[in-house]
Amino acid sequence: MHAIPIKKRTLVLVATGALILGGANVAIAVASGTTATATCTPSPVLTYGTNTATLDVTCTVPLPPPVTVTVTAPPVTTTTTVTATPPPTTTTPPPITTTAPPTTTTISPPSAIPNGTNTGVPAGTTLTASGGLTVTTANTVIDAKDITGSVTIQANNVTIKRSKIHGSGSGNGVNVVSGSVTVQDSEIYGFENGIAFSNWTATRVNLHGMTGDATKLGSNVTLSDSWVHAMTPAAGAHSDGGQMQGGETNLVVRHNNIDMTCSQCNSALFIAPDLGPNSNGPVTITGNWLNGGNYTLYCIDGNNGQYHVKNISITGNRFGRTSAYGPDDINVPITQSGNVWDDTSTALTL
Repeated sequence: MHAIPIKKRTLVLVATGALILGGANVAIAVASGTTATATCTPSPVLTYGTNTATLDVTCTVPLPPPVTVTVTAPPVTTTTTVTATPPPTTTTPPPITTTAPPTTTTISPPSAIPNGTNTGVPAGTTLTASGGLTVTTANTVIDAKDITGSVTIQANNVTIKRSKIHGSGSGNGVNVVSGSVTVQDSEIYGFENGIAFSNWTATRVNLHGMTGDATKLGSNVTLSDSWVHAMTPAAGAHSDGGQMQGGETNLVVRHNNIDMTCSQCNSALFIAPDLGPNSNGPVTITGNWLNGGNYTLYCIDGNNGQYHVKNISITGNRFGRTSAYGPDDINVPITQSGNVWDDTSTALTL
């Protein structure tokens, strides 16, 4: 009997697969991206006669070819094109949502009414005393003054703010001779007329205690967010909250509380171009609280039909019931919508 020498052998595999030795199937598993050494099991047995020996086989297995191409994610362009481009119709809202009926958009809410809490000099403002002023320098700013006497404007772009202007029953509180002025967050009282003539803007102004008219409404005038009340007409006077006497242009009366409930109050607004000339306007009266007077709103021709102002718009105003004859006297063409009785919010056709 001969002894058979047994040696360990190393088998190098050139392809992935199964190694068959001694009738045994040898499974090889290779992890992608690493160099693997797999031990082949079960160990093949070499038999020669009665002698047996175990042959340990180490299988060095090469990595499979790179598979990065086959596992690359699908092209992004096919998915981003769909998600990045919304349908065109989603960017355009339906036109009906942008247009509301005038009766719902122009009526001022009762909670926003100008009054003593949101007009005049702001609480906590410290005022410095001053006499009457004549302004001749452009861009002058008058701030936090307690002015006894009139302020006469003879320069462009003057500003009066956070100030009191008071008189003794005559003259104009702010008298625009030339140039222009903006009055804001101020109080004017104790004159014949509060603010007079053309080229002025008044915002959040408390006007009261005038013996004539609260405002003279000229061209290039805006009266807004202001409170006209508690007039004290002189004997024989017939006070108006705002009075337009000429063929004015670019006049806006917006979001004011004009309360002319006094025995000699003529109207909240008197629009009559008695002094001429004819004008194309426009005149815009919108979003106001108007009350009192003989008629609360006059809008008529001038000098018994000689003069007319065109393009008059009266919209979204709230009318009180305290007038001698009714809410309006109108004999000229106007554009109107959204006017209501204040106490019931029911529609009012002028």
